Amino acid sequence: MTNSKGFRGLWILSCSALIWKRLWPIQTLNNLSDERTEYLINDRLSFMRFLGLGLSDRVPDAKTVWADTDYRSKANEDFMEKQGFVSKVHRKKPHRKPVPRHIQRSNAEKSVIRSRVEHVFVDQKSQTGLFIRTVGITRATMRIGLANIVYNMRRFLFMERMNASS
Repeated sequence: MTNSKGFRGLWILSCSALIWKRLWPIQTLNNLSDERTEYLINDRLSFMRFLGLGLSDRVPDAKTVWADTDYRSKANEDFMEKQGFVSKVHRKKPHRKPVPRHIQRSNAEKSVIRSRVEHVFVDQKSQTGLFIRTVGITRATMRIGLANIVYNMRRFLFMERMNASS
């Protein structure tokens, strides 16, 4: 997404990959903003149950931003801070120096969550061939929702097989 200041390539994600996979279809099918989604999760037990959250669990907030090193700059960091976002952007390697250990650890933690989310999108891309061939936004939205359900079912079966073998 891009705003008027050219701040682009960021997506909001402050929850585990499992919650994100369940949250994204709800948000997309109901055309909800991040703030509205956060409010509805806090307001409705049905949303919390669907996401696998208990009453004492932390609800994903709408203010954490994840991106890669291509988008880390002083201007972007200032913009995120001014907008109330928490930066989860990877740090670049210092020029002609090794990456400090604390930056390596920080980037690795961010990569775990990011890669899990990106796997979902890669799977969607392979299922649809990058095109949704339907007439109308309602059918396209439904097609994407069904693709998400298929992905979740396949992932669930995979996890069940992994648990059974261990």
